[in-house]
Amino acid sequence: FTRRALGALACSLLASMLCRLRDPPTAAGSMRFRLFPLLLRSGRRPGSGPSDSSGGSGGRGGSAGAPALRFFRGKEELAMPEPEMGSDGLPVWTFGEETLISEYTWTTAEQGSPDDDPVMWRLEGQTLSLPERWHGISETDTA
Repeated sequence: FTRRALGALACSLLASMLCRLRDPPTAAGSMRFRLFPLLLRSGRRPGSGPSDSSGGSGGRGGSAGAPALRFFRGKEELAMPEPEMGSDGLPVWTFGEETLISEYTWTTAEQGSPDDDPVMWRLEGQTLSLPERWHGISETDTA
């Protein structure tokens, strides 16, 4: 197996992923975070088909479809705020201050079709200094 195939197999079997950031941010952290799905297991891109309203793990469904997201700073697990739906339909986790993370994990939502689970995604953040712009923190491809 290649590394990519093993990652896809683990994602398929466990429906969760632990992602260490290769270059954790060393300066200011982000205050708001979101998981942006790039490609679903079905091969569709989010927003390109009728299943997106089902609340799949990265789909643009209601908050019940939000993935369970957990952040870590070193070995410390951070307390996560409840996600709110952003203007683009993606769940957004907002902290009271800019937050540095070294790794994260997420688990897909329990309802919806497994075909709506992302196999490519990007973790994005917003800072206090640029609140109108999302910046990429980590991008993962298990497809």
